[in-house]
Amino acid sequence: MSTKLRSGFTLVELLVVIAIIGILSSVVLASMNTARIKGNDAAIKGELKNIQAQAQIYRDENNGYYPSFVDGDPIVDNCANTEGLMSDTYIINQLAALNGRFNATTTCMVGTSTYAVSATLQGGGGWCIDFEGNSTSSIAGNDGSCQ
Repeated sequence: MSTKLRSGFTLVELLVVIAIIGILSSVVLASMNTARIKGNDAAIKGELKNIQAQAQIYRDENNGYYPSFVDGDPIVDNCANTEGLMSDTYIINQLAALNGRFNATTTCMVGTSTYAVSATLQGGGGWCIDFEGNSTSSIAGNDGSCQ
Protein backbone atom coordinates (compact mmCIF):
# COMPACT_ATOMS: atom_id res chain seq x y z
CA MET A 1 0.00 0.00 0.00
CA SER A 2 1.19 3.37 -0.86
CA THR A 3 0.57 6.23 1.50
CA LYS A 4 0.05 9.65 0.03
CA LEU A 5 1.12 12.67 2.04
CA ARG A 6 -1.28 15.57 1.82
CA SER A 7 -0.10 19.13 2.11
CA GLY A 8 -2.31 22.18 2.60
CA PHE A 9 -5.66 22.77 4.26
CA THR A 10 -9.03 21.29 3.51
CA LEU A 11 -11.91 23.47 2.38
CA VAL A 12 -13.67 23.02 5.74
CA GLU A 13 -10.63 24.23 7.65
CA LEU A 14 -10.35 27.34 5.46
CA LEU A 15 -14.05 28.12 5.87
CA VAL A 16 -13.80 27.82 9.67
CA VAL A 17 -10.84 30.24 9.75
CA ILE A 18 -12.66 32.72 7.49
CA ALA A 19 -15.78 32.53 9.72
CA ILE A 20 -13.70 33.20 12.86
CA ILE A 21 -12.01 36.20 11.21
CA GLY A 22 -15.42 37.56 10.16
CA ILE A 23 -16.81 37.28 13.69
CA LEU A 24 -13.77 38.97 15.23
CA SER A 25 -13.81 41.82 12.69
CA SER A 26 -17.52 42.53 13.33
CA VAL A 27 -16.84 42.80 17.07
CA VAL A 28 -13.94 45.19 16.45
CA LEU A 29 -15.97 47.36 14.05
CA ALA A 30 -18.84 47.65 16.54
CA SER A 31 -16.39 48.76 19.24
CA MET A 32 -14.80 51.30 16.90
CA ASN A 33 -18.18 52.88 16.15
CA THR A 34 -18.87 53.32 19.87
CA ALA A 35 -15.40 54.82 20.36
CA ARG A 36 -15.98 57.21 17.44
CA ILE A 37 -19.25 58.45 18.97
CA LYS A 38 -17.59 58.95 22.37
CA GLY A 39 -14.70 60.78 20.71
CA ASN A 40 -17.08 63.10 18.85
CA ASP A 41 -19.00 63.79 22.06
CA ALA A 42 -15.73 64.69 23.78
CA ALA A 43 -14.89 67.02 20.88
CA ILE A 44 -18.32 68.70 21.14
CA LYS A 45 -17.75 69.27 24.87
CA GLY A 46 -14.31 70.68 24.06
CA GLU A 47 -15.76 73.11 21.51
CA LEU A 48 -18.29 74.27 24.10
CA LYS A 49 -15.50 74.80 26.65
CA ASN A 50 -13.68 76.94 24.06
CA ILE A 51 -16.85 78.99 23.58
CA GLN A 52 -17.07 79.41 27.36
CA ALA A 53 -13.49 80.68 27.52
CA GLN A 54 -14.05 83.07 24.62
CA ALA A 55 -17.25 84.37 26.21
CA GLN A 56 -15.31 85.22 29.36
CA ILE A 57 -12.73 87.07 27.27
CA TYR A 58 -15.59 88.92 25.56
CA ARG A 59 -17.03 89.85 28.97
CA ASP A 60 -13.65 91.09 30.24
CA GLU A 61 -13.24 93.29 27.16
CA ASN A 62 -16.79 94.72 27.42
CA ASN A 63 -16.96 96.05 30.99
CA GLY A 64 -18.30 92.81 32.47
CA TYR A 65 -21.39 92.56 30.25
CA TYR A 66 -22.74 90.16 27.69
CA PRO A 67 -24.75 92.35 25.31
CA SER A 68 -28.48 91.77 24.94
CA PHE A 69 -30.08 90.98 21.65
CA VAL A 70 -31.55 94.00 19.88
CA ASP A 71 -34.99 92.45 19.42
CA GLY A 72 -35.24 91.69 23.15
CA ASP A 73 -35.68 87.97 22.54
CA PRO A 74 -32.81 86.23 24.32
CA ILE A 75 -33.42 82.77 22.84
CA VAL A 76 -31.69 82.02 19.56
CA ASP A 77 -32.40 78.56 18.21
CA ASN A 78 -29.50 77.03 16.29
CA CYS A 79 -27.45 80.10 17.29
CA ALA A 80 -28.15 81.62 13.87
CA ASN A 81 -28.53 85.18 15.13
CA THR A 82 -25.27 87.13 15.07
CA GLU A 83 -26.24 89.93 17.45
CA GLY A 84 -24.62 90.45 20.84
CA LEU A 85 -22.21 87.84 22.12
CA MET A 86 -22.70 85.71 19.04
CA SER A 87 -21.21 88.53 16.94
CA ASP A 88 -17.81 87.49 18.29
CA THR A 89 -16.10 85.91 15.26
CA TYR A 90 -14.38 83.19 17.27
CA ILE A 91 -17.66 82.09 18.86
CA ILE A 92 -19.41 82.09 15.49
CA ASN A 93 -16.66 79.84 14.09
CA GLN A 94 -16.94 77.47 17.06
CA LEU A 95 -20.72 77.24 16.64
CA ALA A 96 -20.26 76.60 12.92
CA ALA A 97 -17.86 73.77 13.77
CA LEU A 98 -20.45 72.22 16.08
CA ASN A 99 -23.14 72.45 13.43
CA GLY A 100 -20.93 71.48 10.49
CA ARG A 101 -18.48 68.86 11.73
CA PHE A 102 -20.70 67.15 14.26
CA ASN A 103 -24.21 67.99 13.03
CA ALA A 104 -25.00 69.12 16.57
CA THR A 105 -28.10 71.21 17.15
CA THR A 106 -27.12 74.23 19.23
CA THR A 107 -29.26 76.54 21.33
CA CYS A 108 -27.99 79.89 22.59
CA MET A 109 -29.33 82.29 25.20
CA VAL A 110 -27.58 85.58 25.85
CA GLY A 111 -28.70 88.29 28.24
CA THR A 112 -26.99 91.42 29.57
CA SER A 113 -25.05 89.54 32.22
CA THR A 114 -25.81 85.90 31.38
CA TYR A 115 -25.39 83.39 28.59
CA ALA A 116 -25.89 79.68 28.04
CA VAL A 117 -25.06 77.54 25.01
CA SER A 118 -26.07 73.91 24.61
CA ALA A 119 -25.48 71.32 21.91
CA THR A 120 -26.81 67.84 21.23
CA LEU A 121 -24.41 64.94 21.67
CA GLN A 122 -24.13 62.10 19.15
CA GLY A 123 -24.39 59.53 21.93
CA GLY A 124 -27.71 61.05 23.02
CA GLY A 125 -28.64 63.90 25.31
CA GLY A 126 -27.04 67.33 25.35
CA TRP A 127 -24.25 69.36 26.94
CA CYS A 128 -24.55 72.92 28.22
CA ILE A 129 -22.12 75.64 29.29
CA ASP A 130 -23.14 78.89 30.97
CA PHE A 131 -21.87 82.19 32.37
CA GLU A 132 -21.27 80.71 35.83
CA GLY A 133 -18.68 78.29 34.46
CA ASN A 134 -21.02 75.29 34.62
CA SER A 135 -20.64 72.42 32.17
CA THR A 136 -23.48 69.94 32.56
CA SER A 137 -25.52 67.40 30.65
CA SER A 138 -28.53 69.66 30.20
CA ILE A 139 -29.92 72.38 27.93
CA ALA A 140 -29.69 76.16 27.82
CA GLY A 141 -32.51 77.71 29.83
CA ASN A 142 -34.41 80.97 29.41
CA ASP A 143 -32.67 82.48 32.44
CA GLY A 144 -29.21 82.20 30.85
CA SER A 145 -28.09 79.16 32.79
CA CYS A 146 -27.98 75.43 32.20
CA GLN A 147 -31.25 73.74 33.22
